[in-house]
Amino acid sequence: MLDETLKEKNVLREQIAIMGKAYVTQDMKALYDLMYGSNYNQEELKVLLDERNNSWINQLPGMMEKQSLFVAVGALHLVGNSGLVNQLSRLGYTVKPLKLRG
Repeated sequence: MLDETLKEKNVLREQIAIMGKAYVTQDMKALYDLMYGSNYNQEELKVLLDERNNSWINQLPGMMEKQSLFVAVGALHLVGNSGLVNQLSRLGYTVKPLKLRG
């Protein structure tokens, strides 16, 4: 995957620009479309996002019970059915975005 990414530098630059704009404007659909419309196959997405998100979901509630918590993750970990926003919401947490200056 890294080799493919490096060969497609212009595509990568475009994707990073789209991701940055979508993140600042809180356009979750654009982030979702960027990730799930990418060239990654289902197994790669599972490893890159789903498994890592599930690992966090197993840890975060216990951490949040002990103290207030600020969690910073890559933008693409926020979206999709296995995204942290949806998983935390399903557990009953209220997830609010920070207002950003763009």
